[in-house]
Amino acid sequence: MSFSYSKKTFIASLFLICTMLAGTVQASSATHVLGVDTVAGNSTLLKAVNFPPETQIVFVITTPDGTQIRQMQRTDTAGTANATLDGLHTTKSGKYVLSAETSAGMSRSLPATFSVLAAELSGRDSTFEADRTVVSANGSETVNLTARLVDRYGNPLEARAVKIFSSRESDIFEPAVKLSDFDGVAEFSYRPSAPGLVTLMALDTTSDQLILSRVSLSVLNDRVTLANAGGDYPSKAHAATFGPLAGFEIESIPDTVSRNENVSFTVKAIDEDDQVVEDYTGTIRFSVEGENSSAVTLPDNYKFLATDLGVHTFSLGLSFAENGTYKLVVTDLTDKFKTGEKTVIVGSTAGTQPSGTTITENPLITMPAAGTYSQAEQTIGGTAKAGTTITIFDNDAEIGSVPVGPTGRFSYQTSPLSDGKHVIYVVSQDMISLEIIGTSETVEINIDTEPPKIEELRIEPNTEIVPGSVINVSVFTEKNLSQAALIFNYDIIELNAKVDDDSVYVGSLQAPAEPGEYKVSVLLVDELQNEVTYQDAATVNVSAEGGTVQTDLDTGKNGQESEDLNQPEQGQVVMGAPSQVGGLIAYGLDGRVTLVWDAATDDTMVKFYRVYFGDSLQSMTGMVDTKDASTTWYVPNLENGKEYFFAVTAVDDQGNESPNKSEIVSGIPFVLEIRNALSEEPVVPLEQPDLHSAAYSGPYPVRTTDSGPGVLLLLGGSIAAALTLRRRR
Repeated sequence: MSFSYSKKTFIASLFLICTMLAGTVQASSATHVLGVDTVAGNSTLLKAVNFPPETQIVFVITTPDGTQIRQMQRTDTAGTANATLDGLHTTKSGKYVLSAETSAGMSRSLPATFSVLAAELSGRDSTFEADRTVVSANGSETVNLTARLVDRYGNPLEARAVKIFSSRESDIFEPAVKLSDFDGVAEFSYRPSAPGLVTLMALDTTSDQLILSRVSLSVLNDRVTLANAGGDYPSKAHAATFGPLAGFEIESIPDTVSRNENVSFTVKAIDEDDQVVEDYTGTIRFSVEGENSSAVTLPDNYKFLATDLGVHTFSLGLSFAENGTYKLVVTDLTDKFKTGEKTVIVGSTAGTQPSGTTITENPLITMPAAGTYSQAEQTIGGTAKAGTTITIFDNDAEIGSVPVGPTGRFSYQTSPLSDGKHVIYVVSQDMISLEIIGTSETVEINIDTEPPKIEELRIEPNTEIVPGSVINVSVFTEKNLSQAALIFNYDIIELNAKVDDDSVYVGSLQAPAEPGEYKVSVLLVDELQNEVTYQDAATVNVSAEGGTVQTDLDTGKNGQESEDLNQPEQGQVVMGAPSQVGGLIAYGLDGRVTLVWDAATDDTMVKFYRVYFGDSLQSMTGMVDTKDASTTWYVPNLENGKEYFFAVTAVDDQGNESPNKSEIVSGIPFVLEIRNALSEEPVVPLEQPDLHSAAYSGPYPVRTTDSGPGVLLLLGGSIAAALTLRRRR
């Protein structure tokens, strides 16, 4: 189900419904309350009638999880009060209980209920899992698959038709399609019939959306050998039997390593007999023991895939900034006693050089390593002479500077870098004289955050399409995709790169037996897992007389770029970046600052906002992207009593960012205490509501629990004064 109403239209409709419902109860002298059903994350209207005129009343809302919200409102001369319950309080689906009472407790309504329905499916928040990742193809072993469908708030989606697809056409699932239960769960069983590597995917056929998480399985040939299992396996046969995980082996590190050399190495999960544990899919963490451990650049935590078969190589993921002897340790995150270690000797004078060794005059970049990255923000780090200043250059343009600490190390977080090649180098300068001391070698990286684009979609034949016709599809795009597939008639058809041109991916469709109009969508995923689905890229008209195929990329002609699913219309061209964000206000609360701003405008669509922050005007290096185009966000984990500075930009669906940040505002987190002015109640801190979902619409209602200390009322007014500063240029 999709909703196209604007927020103003939606609120107006709710108000009209409340007014009509209220008219049916005016004849009664009893107090009544009404709440209008809504969708998770959307606001709703509350109404109370037949209360004393011009009197303060309190709406009491109990959410499905027992949380109680109390919102004050004043009745008009007719004894009626209207209130808006903000979407930040309706993220939980289910029944909400509503009542109202005068602040003095003299008049109280009977309770009423309203419902909050789950929002649309979130392919990112939904899950698809298997109870095992390695299985035998002996015809008796079964894999249990579980798909759980939820919206962006984690609410389960009931009665949704879920279908499972395999990268192999011969695989069969039981059942073929299943409805999700009350918890949004649909369970399937899968019994593979042939060895090889298998990728399984789950599709919500109700909304035609794929769950983004996938299941990768290694299907073994009756657990005897992998020699004929297919896929990119080593040539030698693997042992069929292995025990539980006992630890790890670290291999392929040279006997001696040079300082700042990027080293590749391999980690094996092994049992107590040193056999590789082929079905290990845990997560490992790297660490280094010893006084010089801070001089090491380590790989990030890694979760083993089923296709790793218990062995994974980390390419150029390890380097040492100082000579010495190091103990490299790998540990299973769920069991700290499952470890492995390796002693590494760095430099010819290893073990004799203390950690405070003098750094050479020329600075050295140790991170990032040369390569391609999908993260637009990069950390530039390395070593230089202590007490100097490092200036960072990107493609010969200065992008920032940082001081070098007493240990001789520096680190700088970039703003989002544009897609393409970036040649990074740093220059060290004396802090006082600003004399240039040295220049580093360059490091070349490529940023690739954009999903693949279709250059041409070729479908042959495109006429005389009768039931059962075979249709050949060629997708012209970039090379080395990790996946290319078609979604057609609830089936997923994997595409393969052509032997003579690996930028063309080909496959075939079979027209359904029933005449009709069928849509073809194209799914592309590159090596960095940037993914895009070209929804309804073509239409296949099947008829007994012979139908046609129409490609619908952009203007409906082959060879033109398609818009992705997040864009509102096909064929639109980005003419410019979003406008500057205005009206930014900051509200300080306990440990966080809430920001509210006016919506930016764009010639296509604002997709999300980017919040910059820091504890001074000169160091606003913190950055976070909001989840959507809502105009409210909060920054958590801040120090109470300390002033922080904030600015916001808008980012559209083409990745264009506002050229100018909003005006800079400041906010101070603090604990606000409110005493109930109507009765003697203890003083308690105001709790902070979750503001990630909906725009600010006035003073926030206070959320309490049934076991909370008495009645909390927000007496109106702003939570804290916002200090607005004009941005220094």
